[in-house]
Amino acid sequence: MRTETRVVQIHCIGEDLSLDPFALELVLDQFPHLEDRLRLMARLAEIYHGRTQNHSLRAPGWTAQKLWHWDALMALDGWRAGLSQRQIAAAIHGAARVEREWRAPDQTMKNRVARAIKRGRVMADGGYRKLLA
Repeated sequence: MRTETRVVQIHCIGEDLSLDPFALELVLDQFPHLEDRLRLMARLAEIYHGRTQNHSLRAPGWTAQKLWHWDALMALDGWRAGLSQRQIAAAIHGAARVEREWRAPDQTMKNRVARAIKRGRVMADGGYRKLLA
């Protein structure tokens, strides 16, 4: 899930999230880190309800480079699932932003998604190894 300023990744088991609507049941594990899990659940609720806070789910630790890789992997997943580039853009940038920017004359958003798909494919074809070296 993502807004223009915040992002949360959810590991989903057993359901097809392309179905709308879908049920989301949260499972807490790793009890030594329970406080971290509860903090993430609170941030998930903020995103779901459209609340804005001064903090970002990306900070600390979400550098531009990490977001660049995140977008590439999100785009790759969407591409492999057969989503259109516009649907991929909505998953990465949020539907409202895509609605505003998709038809812009400079095609910035379209180009950004196409590049993210390309980067994701390169990573899947072994390019990720450069990150590990």
